[in-house]
Amino acid sequence: MDEDSDSDFEEYSSMEQPPLIKQLKTILAEYPDDGQIIKELLQNAEDAGASEVKILYDDRCINKQEDNRNSIRKFLRGPALCFFNDATFTESDWRGIKMIYSSVKEDDPLKVGRFGLGFKSVFHITDHPVVLSGDRILFMDPHRKADHVCLTVQLTKLQTWRKLDIQDFFLALNGTFGVSSEILRTGRYDGTLFWFPLRCDTSNLSDAVYNKEKVMDLYTSFRTEASSILVFLKHLTKVSLHEKKSDADIINLLFTVEVVKNVDEVRDFRKAFLKEIINLNRSIPQNSIDCRYNLSFCTKSFDGDNVVEEMNNDWKVINYYKGGSMSEELRALIQDDSLGYMPLVGVAAPMGQNCAEFKGHVYCFLPLPQKTQSITGLPVHVNGYFALSQNRRHIKWPSAEQDMMHLHRDKSLLWNEKLLKEVLPEAYEILLIEMINHAVKKGNPDDVVQCVYATIPRVDKVVDEWKAILPNLFGRIISRPTLMSVSKSGEKSWISCSEAFFATFRNYANLPLTVKSTLVKVLQMYDKRYVNVPLQVFESFSKLNNSLKDMNSKCFAAMLKHDSRYKSLSSQEKLNILEFLTQDCPYNILEGLELLPMQDGSFLNFVSRQRTSDQVFLCSEEEIELFPGLDKKFVCQSHQNQWLQKHTRSMVKKGLYQILAMEAATFRAMLEKTVQEHIGSTYPRTVKAFSVLTGSWIQKVWEYIFSNKYDVNLFQHMPLIPLLQSGSWSNIQEMELYQLTDLLIVKQIQNVRSLHEGVYKCLEHLSIKVLPSLPEWLQRSQILQYIHYSTLDGVIQLLDKLYLFPDREKLIFEFNRSCEKDSRNEFVCFLAGCTSWTSNSKNFVRGLKLFMESGSVDREVSVQENANVTKVVDFPVKFPKPVITGNYDDFRLCCALGAAELDKKSLIAETLRMMQGSSYSFSEKRKFMQYFIQCIGEFEHARNVLNLASRVSFLESNITHAVCTPAKLFDPLDSRLRKLFKGEDRFPSKNCFQTNTDIEALKKLGLKTYINLTATDLYETARLIENLCEKEKERHVIYSKAHRLLAVLEEKPAFLNANVHEHSLKKLLMEMRCIPHAETKNRHFPSVLPWFQQQHVLSKPSELRLLKFSGLVGSTMPLIDSQSKDLAKEFGWNQDPPSDKVVEQLGLLIEMYDNSYKPEFMPIINKIYQKLTTYSLHTLLADSNFVTILQNGCIWRGDGFCHPREIYLESKRNDLDLTPYLYKLPEEFKGLQAFFLNLGCSKEQNVDVLLRTQILIKQKHELLQRSCDDVKRDISILISILNRLKQEKSRMKERMHEILFPIHCTEESTLVLKTGPECTYCNAQWLRDMTSEEEEDIYYVHEDVSNMTAEELGVKSLTQQLLSDTEELAMEEWGQDEPLTTRLHRIIKEGYQDGFSVPKEIVQNADDAGAKCVYFLYDERENDDAKTNLLDEGMANCQGPAIWAFNDAQFQIEDFKNITKLNAATKKDQLEKIGKFGLGFCSVYNLTDVPSFISGSNIVIFDPHKYHLGKALPGSSPGMKIDFAKMKNRKMMKRLKNQFKPFQNVFGCDISCSFQGTLFRFPLRTTFQAQSSKICDQYYSKEECLDLLHITSKPLGI
Repeated sequence: MDEDSDSDFEEYSSMEQPPLIKQLKTILAEYPDDGQIIKELLQNAEDAGASEVKILYDDRCINKQEDNRNSIRKFLRGPALCFFNDATFTESDWRGIKMIYSSVKEDDPLKVGRFGLGFKSVFHITDHPVVLSGDRILFMDPHRKADHVCLTVQLTKLQTWRKLDIQDFFLALNGTFGVSSEILRTGRYDGTLFWFPLRCDTSNLSDAVYNKEKVMDLYTSFRTEASSILVFLKHLTKVSLHEKKSDADIINLLFTVEVVKNVDEVRDFRKAFLKEIINLNRSIPQNSIDCRYNLSFCTKSFDGDNVVEEMNNDWKVINYYKGGSMSEELRALIQDDSLGYMPLVGVAAPMGQNCAEFKGHVYCFLPLPQKTQSITGLPVHVNGYFALSQNRRHIKWPSAEQDMMHLHRDKSLLWNEKLLKEVLPEAYEILLIEMINHAVKKGNPDDVVQCVYATIPRVDKVVDEWKAILPNLFGRIISRPTLMSVSKSGEKSWISCSEAFFATFRNYANLPLTVKSTLVKVLQMYDKRYVNVPLQVFESFSKLNNSLKDMNSKCFAAMLKHDSRYKSLSSQEKLNILEFLTQDCPYNILEGLELLPMQDGSFLNFVSRQRTSDQVFLCSEEEIELFPGLDKKFVCQSHQNQWLQKHTRSMVKKGLYQILAMEAATFRAMLEKTVQEHIGSTYPRTVKAFSVLTGSWIQKVWEYIFSNKYDVNLFQHMPLIPLLQSGSWSNIQEMELYQLTDLLIVKQIQNVRSLHEGVYKCLEHLSIKVLPSLPEWLQRSQILQYIHYSTLDGVIQLLDKLYLFPDREKLIFEFNRSCEKDSRNEFVCFLAGCTSWTSNSKNFVRGLKLFMESGSVDREVSVQENANVTKVVDFPVKFPKPVITGNYDDFRLCCALGAAELDKKSLIAETLRMMQGSSYSFSEKRKFMQYFIQCIGEFEHARNVLNLASRVSFLESNITHAVCTPAKLFDPLDSRLRKLFKGEDRFPSKNCFQTNTDIEALKKLGLKTYINLTATDLYETARLIENLCEKEKERHVIYSKAHRLLAVLEEKPAFLNANVHEHSLKKLLMEMRCIPHAETKNRHFPSVLPWFQQQHVLSKPSELRLLKFSGLVGSTMPLIDSQSKDLAKEFGWNQDPPSDKVVEQLGLLIEMYDNSYKPEFMPIINKIYQKLTTYSLHTLLADSNFVTILQNGCIWRGDGFCHPREIYLESKRNDLDLTPYLYKLPEEFKGLQAFFLNLGCSKEQNVDVLLRTQILIKQKHELLQRSCDDVKRDISILISILNRLKQEKSRMKERMHEILFPIHCTEESTLVLKTGPECTYCNAQWLRDMTSEEEEDIYYVHEDVSNMTAEELGVKSLTQQLLSDTEELAMEEWGQDEPLTTRLHRIIKEGYQDGFSVPKEIVQNADDAGAKCVYFLYDERENDDAKTNLLDEGMANCQGPAIWAFNDAQFQIEDFKNITKLNAATKKDQLEKIGKFGLGFCSVYNLTDVPSFISGSNIVIFDPHKYHLGKALPGSSPGMKIDFAKMKNRKMMKRLKNQFKPFQNVFGCDISCSFQGTLFRFPLRTTFQAQSSKICDQYYSKEECLDLLHITSKPLGI
């Protein structure tokens, strides 16, 4: 009992907690049921240090629990979701997984999951999770009481555990990610496996039921983010999705995402960075720590064993831990143990083609849930140790209330604010620096530079909460060299904003590219540091630094005025500059610039108009031709585009400069001068063919007048009207010229027929000049006011003018006196048809005696004399008063001249008025109207009579027989109307009035015709058609009416804009099923492709496209064969088909393609590709169907379709034939290369393509065994690729490890590829035979690959492979340009001229090493049995006689280093050492070229010439050290035992074990070697060697 408790008065108890089920349900409410579940399990794997995760959906329905006897079976049910990672649970992990609202990771800031809730999200999908890891298995059942929720069993006990039927365990898990009976036997499972049986029914824990569809949704959600999900993780490098189908035991791989390229390097970077952070132990470092590396991901989708989609993503990643200077607030937050946060952030940017379209996301090691729009608006992924919401789905931000009240004191909110303001900008700055460094390394290609620009944030796109990063970030990078500048020499350099000269042309959107190029050239000419940046980059910098200036026309003009270098530019370039400078108006900036182009090719300065001596004219070439010899006064326009012409004219109009326009008055004056000079003043003026001002000149003058719309009145007194005398208008020999003021009429003009000669004679009696014809160029409307056609209107106009003549009475008198009767009759016949009389013309003709009067005496009279006329011929009585009679023409002309007609019209008119009432029966009305219709022609112009007749109801309708007027019905004889109104009450009854004559008469009385159709009529018919269509009755009637309706709309599309019931007809019809679509294919459509079909015979206008699109969508949507462009435009039929329908048709083409259909398919394929280029790539990729066919292969290769990666676009002369792995894009699609490049095709055969082809061949042969012919072909391709890569060796330095080589295989049907480092080429068959006997795991390159090719591409020889564990020993050389052999030669010559110094130096070195004894031996053995199986053939001459030197001291590490030094005393600071000058060992080269020694477990051989050891040398150094303690070297020495055979048993040496001491061997230089040695040409005989040893022994006291 508590010592503070008083049991008599107090009672203690615990806080009551809700049941576990309720707590879990609360957690599930916080963790939505979505793809975040997978992320939580990835998080656990990451925190455990796993490198790989595998996820399996097991669709088998297994281990159903039919009763409660087997309580464990429910944990092993299927279907289930299984997760595996390759990390094993620790004891801490076992504790943590059983916790709720707590975590063993809480105090570990480097763990992603620190809140103890993430794993519990799996209860969304299961009630009974299982965990298998290490030595135990855990069963979790939240439905049991609190102390029985978790059940743990040791693996070794599992088989004998009575609660478990072991077959249930094996049925569920056997064969799944390494689970087998072996783990029960050993009691150990390497890795961690989670088994989640899917919830099939609702439970107390959750109502969510999981099935395959939901699991696949989780898979899909994961795939969406897979390409970047691992970017900021510390351990995980691979995740894969699998499926086991319900009817199979095979696990199928569906999808993988993994880190590729430099995986170990990335892992090392991450580990080193992580180690630095761990070592800090939450302290703040003196300087910030960063980790920079490139990261490459590869995602693959599988269909069975086939990769159906593969994508690679490259990233530049920066991880950053803040240290050094910072605000006190941030420092306090970092040191606040209650938060436990670290100032750790990361940024990542894509390094690919689509970087400009990239949208960044937010990570807290793993990506937060996606939203429709970018969470940040930044163009990079951002990772950070952010304060998150409890469910890890959102970053904490201040609420609206906190913002308003400035209540931001919550530490987690302050933390996020400080990360954004202080830490992220620094990491972001490093990222930009790295991106720029990457660009520099690549040579600053445009696409990489654009990636740098794409990484710079767009200020207007950044989300409000994230804008806190911008001031600090831009403050940092504004002065950094972040902009690419190209000099006039093409040199590229990165400069800062303050150094840059911007010319974004943002205010000059329509400026041509050629003009922009000229301006850039000028800027470079003037040494401006021009930068070509995307507009959004400039805008982002300028918003945060308003001092940036963008080039405009004003500053550009000022630059030109300050420096005249621009005058050396070409004419076109000057015109381009002029076009730019006229963009902004006004034009005053041009003054003083030499940019005004003249006709003679020169350029003038723009000067004020006040200087009259400089005035020039703005005229066309044609104008100048009208004034010969004055071209120097004209501005040249022939080389100006429309823009400049427009602005030049504008300058003229505003009177700014010396340019003047040619005005009408000026033109007239110049023309008069020309006419006066070349023709004279006689009248009429005669012009001959040889005149300067010919007929063509007259033609040009008039054409100019017409084109400039000059007032013709200005020229009316000039002789410019030609009357052809001889020749033709195309070849005038002679002509007379008349003035426009003359009264003229032309006989023949255009399509007007000439009049009867009698008419012309009458006109000539009236003093009118008759012209036989006019040239076509003079037949203009402006002339008609002076020169008149031989038409009624033309004659009436002449008569009108005659009436105004002062002496018209004289003209009339002469006409009446002298004009012949026949001519008068023809004149009456002509004038009778006139309907356009003027009062003057009519008054003039009224005075002409043209008619005969009937009365007591017949005589010729004018209307002015008698104004009564009649045409009734059967009048029963004599006329009561004189009246003009005659034929119909006489009657018409009299009436036109105002004569009164006496006829029966009044009688008929009165009768028709009476019929408006009830005075006549229906039959009487019908009878009278029949009479009236018979003579209706007599009342054609009596509108009042016809109006009276039209109001009489005397017709019956065809269906209801309703009595009505003609205006209520339509013409029944018009087949178009009959088809349109078939089945409608819209025509007269067939009882009467059915002849053509009757119908024509009825039309005059208002019967409606085709042209009287209204929009309302069409709408009512369309409604009827739609109703019939819905009922699916009378299909032939529907089809006929619909076709007729379409024809009407095609003929009269204006109806669509007419209003019907307050709506336009187009709007009403758009969604009505009333238009027939094409039901059969056109002749160009492939016979094998299906034509679009649907249930209804008719379609809505909104559904249709024109038949011309059949090649694009003939199988996928309804089409219409309409020739009306207006109708197609109104209904949108001429608009491009939807992209998804075009894609669908492409899919059908691919699905149904066969080579026999190629001629029919090719035109359609071409059209489809052409059309697809018009859609944005974003639109296409948003179409899942397009993505599918793109993945399956939709690029035409000439005989079928293939994946984009199998196509390259541009061929070169030396391209390889890589069929069937790579095809050249057919020539017919050459113009679409940019489109195919965007789809993923390779631009050309390059190193990347060749390497990828190798990978494709490798994958193909790894999946299935192929035929021998297939293998031979692929080997041939591989050989050609290797030969090409050998040619590209200089570009392959960093990628040699990627090259694949075919290796030797015993079976001809097998092809295996390995990388260069894995391969070996055989340089010695005996060595290979020996190696094969020992069953070494060595891959020999295929025999078809030459040793030279293999060697140049980085493959080691067999000898080098066996010597791979040897070390280089470099000798320091004296001068940078002096070879080692030359240096040794000088050393010997200068200090060791004979071999007697050798023993002395050996003894001295032995003494310095602490040796107690030294032995010398002359060995005269030739060792002929040891001259094969050597390190290199060159060592054979070094196996003979030698001098040996032994001492009992072993070489130390420093000794191995020092013996290689030639130019320094290695012991000069060690006073007790004898040798202080570093040259002593070099004395041995008096005796030998190849000294060697053994000490301890190391053998050292020197070869300064490098040709004795040859290719056995491990590098470029002239020596090698072999540590035979290493197993690989021991095997090598066993194979090459002859090389070391001379050492055996010399002074007790046994090369199979470590040697206690140091033994030197100096093989004596042979006579042959002495001749070729570059070190020493001295040869020692046996006698000389013995003398050497004898002499040496004396001073030593031996």
